[in-house]
Amino acid sequence: MKPIQPNEFLEAYKNEWISLIETDPKEVTEIYGNSKKKWTSYMLAKDGFLSKVMNRLSDDNRRLEYKREYYTLDALYVSGEDLFRENKIYPSQLHVLIEHEQGDNIEEEMWKLIFWRSPLKVIIFYDWNDYEKSTSARKDWLTSKLNKLVDMLSHANSFFPENENTSYLFIIGNRIKENQLPQWRWASNKQIQPSSFVGG
Repeated sequence: MKPIQPNEFLEAYKNEWISLIETDPKEVTEIYGNSKKKWTSYMLAKDGFLSKVMNRLSDDNRRLEYKREYYTLDALYVSGEDLFRENKIYPSQLHVLIEHEQGDNIEEEMWKLIFWRSPLKVIIFYDWNDYEKSTSARKDWLTSKLNKLVDMLSHANSFFPENENTSYLFIIGNRIKENQLPQWRWASNKQIQPSSFVGG
């Protein structure tokens, strides 16, 4: 079974987002802007957004299961055999590890991902909204965070390198204007400059 590639994940994320906002953009806009707790639930729930992204990545050759709040990780896409016990509690294949962070503590999420084994590791987090970038610190916040995440990975790999095929994907949300749906950008450990891929 081939590992999920970053571009596959981004395509599934984009298609699910487009489907979501075509269904009920008003609800998504209200939840995104008004309650961090509701937005986290919206993203991570058993039948939430990231579970639906996983469904888009599943097919006859790749039957994925969604797990959440597993040890300290927010979400995982798993498959394979049960190494012991049942119900993929201890599966033989971890395809995607996901952390979702709405605060400033992105580095803690990165540290967790660095020390787990999976071909694709994803952090979803949020930049300052464009209309809130009133200081140079806020304008430079995203660049600073991305540089720090890649630097952390480099330091960890200098001690004990992980598989060279492992990919880190950073998905960044923010609003361009108030009361608007967020735009989504992505960066990675190989492409640190963010690129837009949906919304905005």
